[in-house]
Formats: sequence, C-alpha cells, structure tokens
Amino acid sequence: MQERLRALQREAKRTHGYNWDPRPRRKDQTTGSEQPSNRLTEAVLVTAVIAGTVGVWVVGLTTIIRDIVPWLINHF
Repeated sequence: MQERLRALQREAKRTHGYNWDPRPRRKDQTTGSEQPSNRLTEAVLVTAVIAGTVGVWVVGLTTIIRDIVPWLINHF
C-alpha cells in the first residue's frame, strides 16, 4: 500500500507538478501550491504587469510633456 501511494505521488509530481505532503499541518501552515506551476502562464503574467507599468509611465510622461510643460512656459 505504501509503495502504491509513493508511486501515485511520483506520478502526480511528474505529470502535474504537484508535491503532496500528507503530514498534518497547523492551521497557519501551508503545504505549498495546490495548483501546478505553469512557466508560460507565469511569464505571460509577469510580462503583462511590466507592460502595464511601462504603459502607465508613458501616459504620465506624455501628460507632463503635453499639458504641464506648455503651462509652465506660458506662466513663467
């Protein structure tokens, strides 16, 4: 029975990235990610966050150049 459990654990880890640990935990402890890691999804999310951040910077810089700089030139 123990060998079958170990075989299932190895298969789950190999196939899905799961690393199930059957040891009991306290309420505030986690056993790790319940979902398998997907490098492509992580890369897409990181790229989206970086692109969003750069986009906000570009909009802010454009606003400064378009609106604030002419106002400063006309008032000083």
